[in-house]
Amino acid sequence: MAPRARTTTRQLLTREQRSASILRAAATAFAGAGFAATSMDDVAAAAGVTKLILYRHFDSKEELYRAVLAGVAGRLRDELTAQLQRPDAERFGFTTRAILSVARTDPDGVRLVFVHAEREPKFAEHAREYRDGAVLLADALIGDRITDPVVKAWAARAAVSYLQTGVLEWLELGDPARDEEFIVLSTRGLLGMFEGLLAPPVRT
Repeated sequence: MAPRARTTTRQLLTREQRSASILRAAATAFAGAGFAATSMDDVAAAAGVTKLILYRHFDSKEELYRAVLAGVAGRLRDELTAQLQRPDAERFGFTTRAILSVARTDPDGVRLVFVHAEREPKFAEHAREYRDGAVLLADALIGDRITDPVVKAWAARAAVSYLQTGVLEWLELGDPARDEEFIVLSTRGLLGMFEGLLAPPVRT
């Protein structure tokens, strides 16, 4: 008697799980080719669904792009909030840790928010709003330790650029097994910049 063929059970995703899967695939497609050059067919193929299923979740390519940006920005805010609620002794490097945590799960989504969106005319405002929020947080964390308003404004923007660029570069070069080491090094570098800013001015 011939052995029976092994059958596999197809796992059905919930609507939320399917949407999340589509958003991750869309982030990869958009980050690779840009908004104009990416079609809904491309996204459907990347997500492993039909275009009909894709349109059941998102009415248009623009809505899909905005949903990717909003989802990533929301996760970044949630992760930063969670890190800020940790005890003081466990908060060292919390900004880098928060960004890297999201970037490890959705690297292309983070690249879309940090880099690509501001180059797309339809989505540049969204990217600016996220960055402005990040700068406001940096400004609040600096507090009154820097009294010169111009230097403080520059420092807040520089800190955001340092953190975002640093995490993206680590995604390209770094071993995930060394993420904790990176968090420490990145934070030391950021603190070193602020120590230099707080030092007595050098007269030239």
